[in-house]
Amino acid sequence: MKRLIQFILMTLLGLILSRGVHALPFYAAHQHSVISTQPSAVSHQHSTISTDLLALNNSEQNATVSKTQQQAGSTKHYLLLEKGKQYYDAGQYSDAARVLQQAAQAYQATGDILNQAQALCLLSLVTQQLGEWDKAQAAIDSSLSLLETVSRGGEGVLAKVLNTQGRLQLVQGNAEAALNTWQNAEALYAKANDRVGVLGSQINQAQAMQSLGLYRRAKKLLTQVRQTLLAQPDSPLKAIGLHNLGNVFRQAGDLKQSKQTLTKSWTVAQRIKSPESQSQVLLSLGNTERALATRAKDLNNNKAFQQHIQEAITHYQQAAATTTSPITQIQAQLNQLSLLIETDQEKSVQALLPQIQTLLTKLPSSRASVYAHVNFAQSLIKIRNRKLRTQITKPIPTPIPNSQDIAQLLNTAIEQAKTLEDKRAESYALGTLGNWFEQTKDSSNAITFTKSALLIAQGINAPDIAYQWQWQMGRILKAEAEQATKTRNGDSETVSDLIQNAIAYYTQASNTLTNLRSDLVTLNPDIQFSFREQVEPVYRQLVDLLLRSPQPSNDNLKQARDAIEALQLAEIDNFFRDACAKPEKVNIDNLDPTAAVIYPIILKDGLAVILKLPEPDNLRYYIHHNISEAQVDEAVKKFRNFLRRRSTSISKVKKESQQIYDWLIRPFEEELESNPEADQSPIKTLVFVLDGSLRNVPVAALYDGKQYLIERYAVAVTPGLQLVDPKPLPRQQLTALIAGATNAPSFKKEAG
Repeated sequence: MKRLIQFILMTLLGLILSRGVHALPFYAAHQHSVISTQPSAVSHQHSTISTDLLALNNSEQNATVSKTQQQAGSTKHYLLLEKGKQYYDAGQYSDAARVLQQAAQAYQATGDILNQAQALCLLSLVTQQLGEWDKAQAAIDSSLSLLETVSRGGEGVLAKVLNTQGRLQLVQGNAEAALNTWQNAEALYAKANDRVGVLGSQINQAQAMQSLGLYRRAKKLLTQVRQTLLAQPDSPLKAIGLHNLGNVFRQAGDLKQSKQTLTKSWTVAQRIKSPESQSQVLLSLGNTERALATRAKDLNNNKAFQQHIQEAITHYQQAAATTTSPITQIQAQLNQLSLLIETDQEKSVQALLPQIQTLLTKLPSSRASVYAHVNFAQSLIKIRNRKLRTQITKPIPTPIPNSQDIAQLLNTAIEQAKTLEDKRAESYALGTLGNWFEQTKDSSNAITFTKSALLIAQGINAPDIAYQWQWQMGRILKAEAEQATKTRNGDSETVSDLIQNAIAYYTQASNTLTNLRSDLVTLNPDIQFSFREQVEPVYRQLVDLLLRSPQPSNDNLKQARDAIEALQLAEIDNFFRDACAKPEKVNIDNLDPTAAVIYPIILKDGLAVILKLPEPDNLRYYIHHNISEAQVDEAVKKFRNFLRRRSTSISKVKKESQQIYDWLIRPFEEELESNPEADQSPIKTLVFVLDGSLRNVPVAALYDGKQYLIERYAVAVTPGLQLVDPKPLPRQQLTALIAGATNAPSFKKEAG
């Protein structure tokens, strides 16, 4: 159910078994998250756990393992294990997998079961990073089987293996199994009196609970963890634990608690004199401030928006200035750059660009480096697009990013990913290069690179990436169809083929998103995965293509209706930050035989309305051309304002109401009032699945010039027919309180 959780769980539950002694099972610090709608240098980057923290663990089980490894410290086996971890920490996963496989075989040859199990546990983590799920499962299964043969002394290793198993279960969509696994891991850590393991397992459990929609339980558990950490004396454990917890609070949407917890972590890091911890917490604080800015912007609170933006920039600057890690520095600067671009701070952007360019050349080859190159290229593309739009109206004082520089950055990322044998990173880099060619209108190269990226994403079973390239292919083919209409004298066959191919890719993308609907909130929780930029357009653009012809086919109308139903569900998930709405598989064609369903759909350049009449496949369609979303929003706003004001005359309310009636009902009056089938009951109920701002319309008050809609029909409004069981209320034993007035003061001035 939660495959996309890997986006925010890349370092969850002991992602690193550093020094071969202890796996810190904390939810990985999300301090490296770039708040971006595209893959970045930081959104998938894990952090290395400090050895200072690991030294705090003194459980008997881990002491046993540690002793075994110390005795083997000079052996080739131990060196292989350490080398594998070094590759892992450096983001060189293919090399890590190769070396860890050798280490596991070496330990097997000497009969060292505990270290063999630990090597396999690490191998599972590495192959998870590479998207090789079958190999990851095989490694963890082998590790667990080995530990079943150990009579005593293996509890500490078993707890770490269970943490890794829980991570695999969660990214594969089995949150319930992950929760049970982490509860078992917690019990083992508690038995060993390992407070680090207990706290980490609890944070992991909270993540699984959130995936299952158990928000109250998750929040209660996280609050307990926070109180436990705050009660601890200052230490690296406390600093990192609060840091991870602050990131989890942000991902759960509790931004106030996130800021408070991260601030506490930063204070602890200061007191224990840990500059690197301070810089990483500052990076996370910057992300939380940016999320707060996004929220303030949504609420039209410009003062708060500006304040949070400045705080975020300051935190990013401080993180880059204080860190000793090139990775942390580039992450902070990339985050800062994207924020400066977003807020049109041109001078600051130009000052930061050369710093990032210089630092990129110094990064060693790794997944972090690949994503850094991709992220920087995306920022340059945004700068270029903004400048090209701006130069139409005013001169540009600063240079436009060079096209060759952008392509070179992405080619470098592709080559690094190939060298690393990192398919996920390669897919991102190839797809982004395809996007660059799409924007420069080089459709041939755009198709070539996008198809390559899609093939890789599908090969590693990464639907979270695949849908982006499916959508991109749809956009490219749609643009080709529009170009063919202009340049080939309207060659209908060519245009039709291109549109059909575009629809096919859009359909694939929407189906992928629908299958992932329970995972969408974790795609980028800092900004609710940029729903309006990364998810909503997929559905709306598909509907636009399906309804493009003057008389869409019945199949196209059905598919458009289904796409809108899926969008409605995704919007609810986005609002509640989880797939809390469980859709019912409803055959919409078998509803109440006296009910009709109305679907208004706000498109880019028009307002479309689909009417579903009783009987299967009985659909009608109408489009109001040249009505923009802004016009719809304004009409709804005006209507509602008139309704709120007691001084508004009824005639004005009727006039504004009639405008919306004309859009939604007027085109279908004849179909609604007629009764073409002798054995079919006339329409008695209108069910509205409203879109956008139209959800704010009290449909019962719509006026046709003579009557209100409620005087002619029973009306119902639903966010989607798959969300609730769509059946009429039983009429027996209905109790209702109904009141009204025919001579209220507001009616005295006007007769109608």
